[in-house]
Amino acid sequence: KQKVVLDNTNWHSFLRILIRLGFKSRDLISSQNAVIYTYIFYLLGKTEYKIDHKELDRVIAKWFFMVNLTSRYSASPESQMESDINRVKECKTAADFIRFIEQTISGNLTNDFWNISLPKDFLVTSSANSPAGNTFFACQISNSEKVLFSDRFIGDLFDPTLKLKKKVLERHHIFPANYLKKSGVKQTERNQIANMVYLEFQDNIKISDDSPKKYFFEVRDKYYKDKADQLKKLLKSHCIPENFYDMEYADFLDKRRVMIADYIKKTFEKI
Repeated sequence: KQKVVLDNTNWHSFLRILIRLGFKSRDLISSQNAVIYTYIFYLLGKTEYKIDHKELDRVIAKWFFMVNLTSRYSASPESQMESDINRVKECKTAADFIRFIEQTISGNLTNDFWNISLPKDFLVTSSANSPAGNTFFACQISNSEKVLFSDRFIGDLFDPTLKLKKKVLERHHIFPANYLKKSGVKQTERNQIANMVYLEFQDNIKISDDSPKKYFFEVRDKYYKDKADQLKKLLKSHCIPENFYDMEYADFLDKRRVMIADYIKKTFEKI
């Protein structure tokens, strides 16, 4: 068993599943338990149930997506994993194993989860290591989205092989932090994950603390004067309402959370 677990071929084949999901950096992994325990399921599917590799990649991708998004192995992880393993032991065939995976996923990622829990609970956070926030950013990478206000792909700039003193990508406040602070918005509200977007380092510096309307119009007039459709597509790919700069901050957060939840759901459904 130890030989199977430590086999580099197995481990790298598993990692490729996570990378295809968009988790190209450890910065986007909210829980090591989610990785380790999903790897166990991958090995069980491969060695015990002899599942076809393409089908195994699909169900394990969906499983990791679910456990990472819902923080399944964050609270009492050993107890939850023990419960899951006990249920797997009841599986006699590959079909049983796959059925367990899919039924568990559908039981957690319900319509209420997508429409209520995710936008109104999981995405209401200022944690920089939010599972829901990291899943959204990973979805953008897997969908080959471009960096906001850039022609470069998020995934390319998230390449873990880039060895730079300064990150080329940084999380930026859509409604700038100091702009909100001057308006009396508390820090936990300023740093909501729904107010974050990845920008290239240079653009982050330029935007500084201007009002959303001021910096957006400057960017629009300078770089997208004859590219309205391109700018519209960029905003949509980042789940930013077109008229965000005219919205009340609280309304913007609510709207973007709903858009992000829908984006994550649609990405999951493509797996």
